[in-house]
Order: sequence, then structure tokens, then C-alpha cells
Amino acid sequence: KAREKGGLAAVARAVRYEFLASVAKEYLAASGKRPAVCIVTAPPASDQAETFLLRVLRGAGGTGLGGIPPRRRLPGGAFVVRPMLGLTRDDVRAHAARFDLRWREDPSNESRARARNRIRHDVLPVLVALQPEAERLLARAATRAAEADRIVTRVGLRAFRKVAQSAADGLVLLDRKA
Repeated sequence: KAREKGGLAAVARAVRYEFLASVAKEYLAASGKRPAVCIVTAPPASDQAETFLLRVLRGAGGTGLGGIPPRRRLPGGAFVVRPMLGLTRDDVRAHAARFDLRWREDPSNESRARARNRIRHDVLPVLVALQPEAERLLARAATRAAEADRIVTRVGLRAFRKVAQSAADGLVLLDRKA
């Protein structure tokens, strides 16, 4: 079943966000107020580049090519924000070294059994050798795809609203003259 939903990583991510949303909901309930709750995660531009390439290879459309959104609302009202999407993994490692922070790597990231890791270890280094800014440029392409998808969706909805008419039986009729 995990494979049907995008694999084990997707299932783990869904469970993680469900947990974070429940913690945020408890916090909001305990505070008695409606403060904005932001959960900060830190995927870098390198992850965005990997996501973009994976989705290109899967034939994704505009929404999929948009990759990892910089901000997303969770059920219950909390937001997930990702402020490091503009930094590469090397940028983050350099920052950690500069401040003598210990870097921790999930050992599963080394296994080439997963497509993402093959892209990380085999494909991206070749692209970076051809174009040193490849990770940032691929991440920027994902951002542009997301922006284009939002524009197309917004314009499409506006056009639909101009021609759509509700019918009594729950159907939507389109006015071709509108």
C-alpha cells in the first residue's frame, strides 16, 4: 500500500506532517488564542532539484514540477514553512562547519536503491560538473513551474466562473455565449 501512495518516504512524510499538525492543534487549543503556528522544516535547494528531476522523469505536469512548496497549510491551521529552499546542501554544510555544528546524515541517503539517491549521487554531480549552479537553477525551474501553475489555475477558474451556471440537478451548465 505504501508503494501506491508514493512509496515509504511519502508515507513517512504524511505521518510526520499528521503528527506535527496534531501537536500544532493541541498548542492552539491550549493557548486559548489563534496565534499563527509555523512548523519550520529545512529542505535545501538540492532537495528541490532532486524532486524536480524525479518529477520530470515521471512526466509530471505544472503542479508536480512545482516541487516542494515554500509554504503549506496543514489541516487545523498551522503552516509548514521551508526557508532554506534557496540554499544548497553544500551551503548548509558550510554554514554548519563555520559554526562548528555537527552534521548528521541519515544512513539511508547513501543507498542507491532509491531513485532520489541515485539522482543525488550519480546525476546531480554530472550536472554540477557541466553547470556549477545546476542545483539552484533546477530549484528555480521548480519555482517557476509552481508560479505558472498558480497563474493558469487562477485564470482558468476565473474563465470557468464566467461561463458556469448551476443547474437544479447538481450539474454545471456552460454558457458558450458568455
